[in-house]
Amino acid sequence: MELANGIGPAAFIRHVASLTKVSVELILLPVTLKVSSWLKKIENVDYFDKTTNFNPLKF
Repeated sequence: MELANGIGPAAFIRHVASLTKVSVELILLPVTLKVSSWLKKIENVDYFDKTTNFNPLKF
């Protein structure tokens, strides 16, 4: 059985699942950022690696 656009039901379900996952992540992004900022503030931990060179072209 194929759907109207020529894809099978399994592919359709994968597409719907992917779109649902991305939609939920986008909707919850502001909440995630607030929680992350709050945890960094109360734990007083925010590490930055300032001395390491991450340039892959420098030898």
